Amino acid sequence: MQIKTLPYSLSLVVQIIIIHFCLSNFSCSPSKTEQIKNVDTAFESPDLETVRKDFIALYDRPVFIDTTIIWDTVKYRVLFRHFSRMDSSFIVPAEYNLVTKEDFAAHSFESELTVL
Repeated sequence: MQIKTLPYSLSLVVQIIIIHFCLSNFSCSPSKTEQIKNVDTAFESPDLETVRKDFIALYDRPVFIDTTIIWDTVKYRVLFRHFSRMDSSFIVPAEYNLVTKEDFAAHSFESELTVL
């Protein structure tokens, strides 16, 4: 498979499409919003330990998007991957750790965008 270099304007369009795709898939659609009625609006604060564990679990679940975009008559395959490097590359001070009140190591993330 041959990798093509996109013109600047097309690469910008690809970025906008990916951002739009991510936002539209992770947000509520009007039909879902209209279906919500008689919802108890009382908000209970989540347990910080649960929130922390859920966030840490994201390190093991990379985001992968594989889609196709047709520009004029040319078909482009777009691959996007966002993942944790699991490298403990920086230390976060204890003041930001609301659960254990200790310094902790955090991982950096990396994103790869490939257009074929």
